[in-house]
Amino acid sequence: MSRSFEGGDEMKPNWRIYISIPIISASAVAAEILLMRLMAVAIWYHFAYMIISLSLLGYGVSGTFLAILRKRLLSRPKLWLFLIPLALSISLPLCFRLSQMIGFDPFLMMWEPRHFLRLFARYLLLMIPFFLAGSFTGLCIAAYSERIGRIYLFDLLGAGMGSVGAIGLLFLLKPWNGLNLLSAFSLLGAIFISWNGRYLLRAVIPVLPILAVVNLIPLRLDISQYKYLVAAERMPEARVLYETSSPLGLLTALRSPALRIAPGLSLAYEGDIPPQIAVFTDADSPTAITSPDDPEKLAFLDHMTNALPYVLLKRPKVLIIGAGGGMDVLSALTHGAREVVAVELNQQMVEMVSKEFSDFAGGIYSDPRVRVVVGDGRGFVERSRERFDLIQISLVESFRASAAGVYALSESYLYTVEAFKSYMKHLTENGILSITRWSKIPPVDTMKVIWTMEKLRSIGISPEENMALIRSWATDTIILKRSRLTEGDIERIKGFCREKLYDLVYYPGIPAEEMWEFLPYNPTGRWEWMEEMFNIKPATDDKPYFFHFFRWRSLPYLVKRMGRNWLILIEWGYVMLVATFVQAVAASILLILLPIRILSRRRKGGGWMGLRVFLYFGALGFGFMAMEIALIQLFSLFLSDPIYSVASVIGGMLVIAGLGSLISRRLSGLPPELPFGLIILFSLIQRYLPRLEFSTLAHLPLPARIGLSILSIAPLAFFMGMPFPMGIRRLRAADESLIPWAWGVNGCTSVIGAVGAMIILLSLGHGVLLFTAMGCYVLAGALAMRTRSIPE
Repeated sequence: MSRSFEGGDEMKPNWRIYISIPIISASAVAAEILLMRLMAVAIWYHFAYMIISLSLLGYGVSGTFLAILRKRLLSRPKLWLFLIPLALSISLPLCFRLSQMIGFDPFLMMWEPRHFLRLFARYLLLMIPFFLAGSFTGLCIAAYSERIGRIYLFDLLGAGMGSVGAIGLLFLLKPWNGLNLLSAFSLLGAIFISWNGRYLLRAVIPVLPILAVVNLIPLRLDISQYKYLVAAERMPEARVLYETSSPLGLLTALRSPALRIAPGLSLAYEGDIPPQIAVFTDADSPTAITSPDDPEKLAFLDHMTNALPYVLLKRPKVLIIGAGGGMDVLSALTHGAREVVAVELNQQMVEMVSKEFSDFAGGIYSDPRVRVVVGDGRGFVERSRERFDLIQISLVESFRASAAGVYALSESYLYTVEAFKSYMKHLTENGILSITRWSKIPPVDTMKVIWTMEKLRSIGISPEENMALIRSWATDTIILKRSRLTEGDIERIKGFCREKLYDLVYYPGIPAEEMWEFLPYNPTGRWEWMEEMFNIKPATDDKPYFFHFFRWRSLPYLVKRMGRNWLILIEWGYVMLVATFVQAVAASILLILLPIRILSRRRKGGGWMGLRVFLYFGALGFGFMAMEIALIQLFSLFLSDPIYSVASVIGGMLVIAGLGSLISRRLSGLPPELPFGLIILFSLIQRYLPRLEFSTLAHLPLPARIGLSILSIAPLAFFMGMPFPMGIRRLRAADESLIPWAWGVNGCTSVIGAVGAMIILLSLGHGVLLFTAMGCYVLAGALAMRTRSIPE
């Protein structure tokens, strides 16, 4: 029996406890992933980091709650371990519904301060379920600290199952329906706790009608007015034809007679555009399924900037990355392509075009000249041994989201230096790489593409001699030929631009007065000024953040020149990340450091002990999150999809770390610094061993690559599961009252770690983040060495 109990309602840890712990843990982690998806649909995906922050902050606040009410909670643990999951089952659907009733517009925060308060209100509401889940696990740890190894094992097992289960759940249900399922799952945890107990009938049965009433509250997903779907639904006779969900996004097919999608359509085009069905991903990023029934109307495809390569190629073999609704595929076929390989990441998108709307699309994905590949474009190129006459990447995200900078936190291996080198190697002798970007002010996207092409000089490609750039009112298309552009090529490009009324702003030999002012070859020097103001350095596989353009040193200039309007010129994703980090640090100080300082004054010698608890468990919280995010980024490229990387790394790490937690007690006789030394060793192996090479392993099927990834991180994850339970056991022997604080500190520094790790990754890259994580474990190991005299 635990000596932690101070009341008469004593309860030994039994099988019901060990079943309920993973149920609650899985519910919390799955809810976190579902809320991230809901934020991506309702606002934009960069608010996902707010969800990570508030979930972990909820766990941190639970530690403060447990420390303050420790005696009362431990006097009747059975009652509280039953009531908390009940409250969780109600809060999961209720808090999200209430949060959506609070109107919030992120773009008005700088002009209308009340939106900060509304964001804060949403933040508090959505934190409640995670606070309850953290309170449940923390109370189990406080009540059964001598069984910390098993408790931590089942907690991590549940978290791992929740992360993987949520991915599967998103294939079956829409995210808001998934919250209802998790509500029932949490209720199951309460039932297990009180199986055959006196609380079961008195509490569970009344909760059922409460859950029924909560689910009757209409769920109105508050989708941002700036998303394309909201505007499209207001068009005449607009109607949603089909909707489906997956971890990659919520797809919504909509049709309206007034809706047409033709990015950068030439002002010289006077014809009609054929009927189209718009498919939106997460209420934005529309792609078009175009009807080919009237061949004359397909002439609009020749009046878009991405049709330029077909002026130089005859019957090409084409690779289209990001095929979407198939408009680029249709363009290739219309221009006489003999073979088209269409790569699309989202299986549901392919099924929508090839099944649901196959007749409308003219069976384009069933055309014998078309081969559809479901997967990541970069991964396909690395695995393929084929060569193409044209590799085309056109507008794989929406203009509004791109202009707002919401992709700033999104890693994209399509636009790295290594990716461009791979594309050139997969081109035929006279093949062309064609990239179309949105025309923006300032034109940072196009400049970054050109700067990335400049890095190809190392493989013998000279952009100054091989490149052409044309601009429309909405799009820029850059073509890079593997060989030099000939005089005949240049004349055909000029003719295309004259006919379509496009601006030809670069070709080899262009007069200086006609050259685009932002090119590095232009003597005006505008390129240097833009490079000083914005981050237009090429993205690499180590820092694959193509859409991250913000530079801190430009901030004073922008604020001075534009006042509060300076936000227009930077990425909102990065702003929200930094704001979340500041918020997380402030909340950690308020909810962790301050309470520790106040309570430590009441205990002789408690200040030094409280500081060591904060540093040790804080280092573990930050270090674990930093290591986890570094590994997710490391394996995203190998697994060809960040979704699979997240599920594999998080699920694998948590389960294997749980096993390490269980084994840690058996190693109590070994030096306490041993696990930390092994963590550093295996971290260095991850850093310095060559990455899993595509040339040798990328051809393997996805299950095999997932298995290899998990096997690679297994030794590191195993030893990362040991320091936390080891610390709890030593703390139990030294000062048991600080165990809830340790839980809270670990949760709050995990908040800071989740967001801070992303800032480090964006600014300094994967290597620095990995060394930061190792530094945290070095600090924790040094503190562990000072506690050799305290038994576990």
